Amino acid sequence: MHLHSPHSYPEVLTLIRHLLAIKLEGDRKINSFCGYTQKSYRVFTARTSNTWHFMPYANTVLSPVTHLHKQVTGSGNSASLGLQFVPYLDFSKAFDTVPHRRLINKLQSLSLDSNIVEWIRQWLSDRQQRVVVNGVYSAQGLVTSGVPQGSVLGPILFNIFISDIAEGINGKVCLFAEDTKICNRVDVPGGISQMTNDLGKLKKWSELWQLSFNVDKCKIMHLGRKNPRAEYRIFDTVLTSTSEERDLGVIISEDLRVSSQCNRAAGNAGRMLGCVGRGISSRKREVLMPLYRALVRPHLEYCVQYRRPYLQKDIDILERVQRRATKMVYGLKGEKLPGKA
Repeated sequence: MHLHSPHSYPEVLTLIRHLLAIKLEGDRKINSFCGYTQKSYRVFTARTSNTWHFMPYANTVLSPVTHLHKQVTGSGNSASLGLQFVPYLDFSKAFDTVPHRRLINKLQSLSLDSNIVEWIRQWLSDRQQRVVVNGVYSAQGLVTSGVPQGSVLGPILFNIFISDIAEGINGKVCLFAEDTKICNRVDVPGGISQMTNDLGKLKKWSELWQLSFNVDKCKIMHLGRKNPRAEYRIFDTVLTSTSEERDLGVIISEDLRVSSQCNRAAGNAGRMLGCVGRGISSRKREVLMPLYRALVRPHLEYCVQYRRPYLQKDIDILERVQRRATKMVYGLKGEKLPGKA
């Protein structure tokens, strides 16, 4: 098979599809390369899981919901919550900096078939790039790192490459693509030192596998009123403390209230509703309702499993978008909304 021949493309795509189902020694599938850090949602219900990216049956909503729920309910008393939540350790240009040699070494250590490893090595080898500025081309340079983005195999290779990052970490680790989060309690003896040790282990892993963190984007969130709010460092840089952070499209606040997320959801839904109103002249139900369900309502419903509003002011903000939508449709103005008396 010649990788540069157009006639080989169907065969290559077929090989990639079959690669996902290849079994290793001991009847292990490719999805089991990563041990406990790489389990699908179905397996997660029975055992610990840390990875939520590129996995079958996995939902991004489960990432913030499940780990926050475990940490909050595990303490027994949310009022005295003494947790250290470090959800935002971001790799710097993660997909573009995966070193090819180390990736191949990791694939070989997983007992993957030698022919498959060789095929992947050839697929990554001899790639060149150049820069164009104002029509002037630079000399071509050999690419020795990075997995091709937009490819079928690229995300899988990245997933395998970072699969062992949680080994030896005491805190609860949650991964989504290049984003890494750690949950650790500081209201227990040695909690602060454990977090410091965990960050040190991540630093060593980063240096060993040559995948660096973007320290400017790494932040720390302190949960609990009695949290000592200790200072932590990674690569000799103090982690910036944040009271609010966006996590997979959901705004997480240190008081675990959902007002900010409700405001954001209502704002996005309202703007989209305005675009629909300006772009569509018809006000018929059969025209506007499908557009509302497809374009507007998803903003109000995304990750509702986590941010279900309980304050009346947050409920009113979301309902305001619904009422505005009903006024746009002939025959719905003044109609009672579901759940309203």
